[in-house]
Amino acid sequence: MEKEETESSDDNTTQYSIHPPFDFPYFLLLQGYSHRQDFVIYLMSGTTTIFGCCREHCNGEDEERLKVDILLFAPDVLPQHCCIRRIDSNTQTSSGKHKKTLTMLKPLHGAPVTRNGYFLNEEVELNPGDLIGLGKHYLFMFKDPTSVSGSSHAPLWITRLCPSSDSKSSCLSCGSSVTIKKFQRKPLAPSWRDLEGTEASLSYELEQEERVLQEILDMVDPSENGPKLAPAFLMILCIQRSAFTFELTHFRQLLLRIASQIQLITWEKTKKLAAIQPESNSSDGQPEQLRLLSMEELIPGLQPLVLWMANSIELLHFIQHEVPQLLPWRQDNLDEDLLESEMSSTRTACEEAMTVLEEVIMFTFQQSVFYLTKSMYSALTGLLDGNPFTENGQLRVPDSLNDILEVLKEALKLLTAFQVHPDISLQLCAYLFFFINASLFNILMERGSVAGFYQWSRGVQIRANLDLLMDWVQNIGLGDLASEFFQKLSAAVNLLATPKETLLQASWASLRTEFAALKPAQLHHMLREYSAGRPCPSGWSPSAEDGEHAVRTADILESFDNHPPLILPSSTFHLELGKPIMEPALFEQLSYLQDFIGRLPHIKSRTETYAEEQVSKGTSLDSPSVTSPAHQVASPRPSPEADSDLSSPAEPSQAQGSHGDLTSCEAVLAQKLKRMQLQNTLPGAAHTSYHKSLALDPSCLLTPPNTPQGMELAELEADLREGIRQLKKGN
Repeated sequence: MEKEETESSDDNTTQYSIHPPFDFPYFLLLQGYSHRQDFVIYLMSGTTTIFGCCREHCNGEDEERLKVDILLFAPDVLPQHCCIRRIDSNTQTSSGKHKKTLTMLKPLHGAPVTRNGYFLNEEVELNPGDLIGLGKHYLFMFKDPTSVSGSSHAPLWITRLCPSSDSKSSCLSCGSSVTIKKFQRKPLAPSWRDLEGTEASLSYELEQEERVLQEILDMVDPSENGPKLAPAFLMILCIQRSAFTFELTHFRQLLLRIASQIQLITWEKTKKLAAIQPESNSSDGQPEQLRLLSMEELIPGLQPLVLWMANSIELLHFIQHEVPQLLPWRQDNLDEDLLESEMSSTRTACEEAMTVLEEVIMFTFQQSVFYLTKSMYSALTGLLDGNPFTENGQLRVPDSLNDILEVLKEALKLLTAFQVHPDISLQLCAYLFFFINASLFNILMERGSVAGFYQWSRGVQIRANLDLLMDWVQNIGLGDLASEFFQKLSAAVNLLATPKETLLQASWASLRTEFAALKPAQLHHMLREYSAGRPCPSGWSPSAEDGEHAVRTADILESFDNHPPLILPSSTFHLELGKPIMEPALFEQLSYLQDFIGRLPHIKSRTETYAEEQVSKGTSLDSPSVTSPAHQVASPRPSPEADSDLSSPAEPSQAQGSHGDLTSCEAVLAQKLKRMQLQNTLPGAAHTSYHKSLALDPSCLLTPPNTPQGMELAELEADLREGIRQLKKGN
C-alpha cells in the first residue's frame, strides 16, 4: 500500500491515497482547499482528534496550546475548529448489556461546521456515510469499518442527491447500495430511536392501513399496565409512513380517519360511563338524588377518557407542529397546477383533524371534572361538620375529610398513570380546587341563615379541617395553586374563627381590609347572621361607599361560571420527534404491530385488481377508453349494520360524491365528523344544525350533583339518530 506524506503533526492520523484495509474510523476528504483531485484518507486511531488550522506566526507556546491532530489550510478554518471523540456507551437490551462505541462531533469556538448540510451548534453523533463540512472549502465523509450496521444502510443524504428514477445505484464514495423510487425522496426529518439507536418506523402497504389502524385501537386496554401513549406513538408512525410513501389524498384520509375514530371511541366510552350511574325519577316527575359512584366504580370508567385525552394531546401537537415539516419535500414532485390545490386540501384536512382533537380533549376533560366533582360533592359538608380534635386536643383527619382526599388522590394517580400532559393535569386540579372553594363557600353562606350556626367554636373547627386539607395539598406540591383558589373560603372561615371580642371592636373598614377576598354583600351577610337576634354593633354598618353593594343579595353566593379557562399546552410533550423515548414498552408495542402486519395476508392493490380484470376482459391498460385506477378513489367499506342500525353514530351512510377539494372518501369521513358535531365550522355544515354539540358548554363544566347527565346523553343520541335518518333520506 502506497503511503503519502502526511500534513498532520500527530501520529493519530495517517493519509492514504487508496482505501486501506484497517479497522479504525477514518475521514475521506472529498473537497479540500488545494486543487488536488485524488482522495485523501485521515485515519483516526486515537480517542480524540482535533481539526484545526496552523497559523504562520504562532510561537512555540501557542503551537502547544493550540495543538491539532489534522491540519487544514483554508483561511476560514479556526486554529481549533472541531473535535471528534470516540466514547464507549453501555446499552441495556433484553439479552443483556452491550458495549457500543460512539463517534461524536463537536464544533469549537463557534466554528462553522455542518453535518449532511445542516449547521451544528452542539455535539452530535456521527453515523457512517455522514458528510462533514468545515468552513467553505473542506468536505469529508466519515466511515467506520467497526460499525456493524454502517454498510447495510444508505446515508440519509443519498436520496436527496440521486436522480428521481426507478433504479438501483451505489454511491461511488461509500459503496452503499440504495434503491431510488420516483417521487420517494425523503426529507431529513427527526425521528425516534430506541436505546440501541435503531430508528423507529412502521412499514405497511396502503391496502393494509385500515387493518393496521384498527389493530392499534384494539391493542388499547386502559386497565392493563401497558404504555399509555402507545396509540399516539403508533398513529404518529402511521402518519409518517403515509406522508413519506403514499399520495397526499391517502394522507388526508388517514388524518381524518384517526380523528374520527378517536372521537367515536370517546363517545362510546362516555355512554358506558353514563350507563353505570342510572337515573330514576320519582312519582311526581322530579329527578331523585343520583346514586353516587364510589371511586372503585368510577375510576375504571374514567380510565378510557383520560387515556384518549392524553393521546389526543400528543397527536394534536404532532399534527400542528410536525406534519407541516413532512410536506414541503413533496412540492418538487407536483406541477404548479396541482401544488396549490393539493397543499390547500391537505392544510384543510389538518385543520379539521386538529379541531376534532381539540374538542375531544375538551370533552374528556369536562367529563372527568364532571364525575370527580360529583363524587366529591356529598363529602364536602364533612369539612364543615367533621370534628378534627380528639379528646386530648390533638388534631386528626376526620373520616369526612378523608373522603375528599381520596377523590384528589385517585385523580392525581389517574393523571400520572396515563401520562396526561403536566399542564392539563395542573389545570384539572385547579378545577377541583375551584369547585371545592365555591361549593363549600356557598354551603357556608346558606347554613349561616340558620340562627346560631355562625359562632367562634365552629369557625375554629372548620379552620382546622381546612388546614389539614392544605397540609396534604402542600405536601404534593400544589399548595400555591390551592391557596389561590381557596382565598374566598379561607377568608370566610378566618372571620368565623376570629374571637368574638375582637370582632365586636372591629369596624367595617378594618374588616373590609382584613377580609378583602369577601364581597361587601358576603361580609354583610356573615356579620348580620353572626349576631342573629341581637342588634349589630354600630361599627359593622357598611360605609356609604359599600352601602349599595352590601345589600345586593345576588352577590352572596359564588358563581360556577367564572372557572379558570382550559388552555392547551404548547411545550414539554412526551412524544416529540428527535426527543429520546425512554419507555422501552413503546418499542415492544411497535415490534408487536410490525409482526402483526407481517402476518397479514397479501391484499391485492386496486391497481393489481383492476389490471387483472382488464386482462380477463381482453382490454388493454393503455386503451384511451379505460380510466386509470390511479384516479379512482374507493369509498370506505360500509358496515353491514349501516342500514339496519341507525342508532350508532359511528356508521354514516355511504354516499358517492363527486371530486372536489376532498375526494369522496375524505368527504365521507368529514361528513362523519359533522354528524357528531364536534366542530361547527366545516364547509357545508349548515344542514347539521339539528345536532347538539357533543362537548359540554364550557360554562356548564362544573355542575350541581343532580344534573341529569345520563338524560343529556340520551337526548344527544336521539338527535343523532334523527340527523342520520334525515341525511340518509336526503341522500
